[in-house]
Amino acid sequence: MYVNENEQREIKRLKHERRRTVLLTLLITVLTILVGGVVARAQAAQNYNRAYHNLQSAVKSSADMASLSADDVVAGEKLIVSSDSVATTKHHQKSGARVTDTALNLLKSIRTDAEAELKESDSTVSQWSVRSILNGWLDAQALQNKAAQFNARSRQLAVYTDAVSDSHQRKLLSDARSALNSTILSVETLAQNTTLSSDTRSKLAQESLVARRVSSSSSVSTVEAARKELDDLVNSVNDEISRNNQDILDIEAAVRTVKTTADSSGSYVNSAVKIIHAGGLSEVWGLSAMRGACAITAEQQRSWMAAYCESTPTQVYINSTLGAETTKDSYFADAMRHEVAHHLIHRRCGTTEPASIGDSANAESVASSYAVLYLGANAATLNRATDSRYYMNQASDDAAARIHAGQCS
Repeated sequence: MYVNENEQREIKRLKHERRRTVLLTLLITVLTILVGGVVARAQAAQNYNRAYHNLQSAVKSSADMASLSADDVVAGEKLIVSSDSVATTKHHQKSGARVTDTALNLLKSIRTDAEAELKESDSTVSQWSVRSILNGWLDAQALQNKAAQFNARSRQLAVYTDAVSDSHQRKLLSDARSALNSTILSVETLAQNTTLSSDTRSKLAQESLVARRVSSSSSVSTVEAARKELDDLVNSVNDEISRNNQDILDIEAAVRTVKTTADSSGSYVNSAVKIIHAGGLSEVWGLSAMRGACAITAEQQRSWMAAYCESTPTQVYINSTLGAETTKDSYFADAMRHEVAHHLIHRRCGTTEPASIGDSANAESVASSYAVLYLGANAATLNRATDSRYYMNQASDDAAARIHAGQCS
């Protein structure tokens, strides 16, 4: 087939045009890919930077909760993680959820990992760089993956921080309620103190009832405010007791002035009686006289040296069958200081066995400590008691000091 020269030129032109079109299309495609990579990387860098700083904020926001100890949250409470990644504390457990570690332990662990990730990563990635022209899409994918990792860690921190905060708030509320209930018990005990006026005891009883209603509040501040009001009331009443106890202080001073001395026959009976009188009491010879006022067995009537009975608070009963060897021992006189101590403890607290004695001492050891600390008794002498309940130690001394300061509950 013959093709003239014009046709040949046209064919060449068309071929050249097609090659140019292909090259141009290829160039445009390459440029589109490169520009797209640059733009994608810029967007990914922006997402990365935002995610990094969000994680920084999450780490910072979780600092207070992560610094708590196991004593600051509800003890033994596990975290529940449900299938939708919602974490709650154990009392909110959903079906199909799995029990993990405590919220506090998880928060500390996740926060440590987050801090390590932040330390190992760039704090800021430039959105534009020469490298992004050639590796835009690869860099974009890597940055997006890292941003997704940061975002997931931020959500974890938020979830566990909220869980710890919830547990912490409930622990604060529980502690506040316990403290309030303890103060309420103190007020109720104080309201039974017969040394107080009826108006004061009535006010104490009324305020304790109000506080019991407040104790069911879900507001920590409300419960704490109620406790403070009760504490102020207790302190006010104790101040009143302290002022009213000047008579007791005078009695203590009077008892201390009585010397433990024997008469010409070697007997300490006169000293013992003077101690009783200085204590504002009278002596009754014969423990059988206690019957009907306080419980006492026949054996106790024979073996006890002396006794104080709350139902007859102005008397000290003395065993009238004691031999001369007993009354010629200085222990006999200091035993009366011990009985006066029972009386003064009774006057201060309305009972000879106030709750402030605690579990490490008892009414007898505390009475002996009180006699030594405030009534001039000799510690070594009183510790010769044959009954171990009377032995003094630091616990009985501390209890006696608390009672002397007006702390009965």
